[in-house]
Amino acid sequence: MNKQTAVTLFMNTLLGLKSPEFYNMINNISSLIKVGKKTNIFFEGDSGNYFYFLVSGKVKLFKMSSAGKEVVVKIISPGEIFAEIAIIESRYPVTALTLENCLLLKIDAQDFFSFLENDRELNRKFMFMLLQRIKTLLSRLELIGTESVEERVYHYLRELALKRGENFTLPISKGELATLLFTSPETISRTFAKLKEKGLIEVNGKRITVKKF
Repeated sequence: MNKQTAVTLFMNTLLGLKSPEFYNMINNISSLIKVGKKTNIFFEGDSGNYFYFLVSGKVKLFKMSSAGKEVVVKIISPGEIFAEIAIIESRYPVTALTLENCLLLKIDAQDFFSFLENDRELNRKFMFMLLQRIKTLLSRLELIGTESVEERVYHYLRELALKRGENFTLPISKGELATLLFTSPETISRTFAKLKEKGLIEVNGKRITVKKF
């Protein structure tokens, strides 16, 4: 994929903007980069000058707890942005690690912020997108605090089914899912078996069918 296509994808997927003016703006303040598998894009605490749009691949965002344990904040899939905090903060609060070979649109945060300040439509659309992301994060935190592992896993699968259709490929490994939902890979495997036994899902390798949602 070339940069022009990546910029168009960023505009259409995230902001629903198609004007030549916006295209030229994003094109001028961004670059298309390739990053190999298992490579750190940035580390927690690094100075943050850019945010990223994931064109292809998969990226893990995580923090280290005071006990030295890795806490996964989010697994980024194609079509999502991350590190947008760089628009208003000078340092990254998480570490970003590629889980696959990735193609990324790297966008200058301060230049983008200048456009946000001066364009009401862009500001409104971007703020709406961020609010939706905050709602999703709050929902996840609520699930972790109030639901069982079985409920958490089924909720995660239902959310994927609503976005991708009832039959889809699991975008992350069961180990990564376990980390994301604060449990163990063994518990994830047992939970999948229980959900299958109850007739809620069908499992064929990484292919999942959600039967009831």
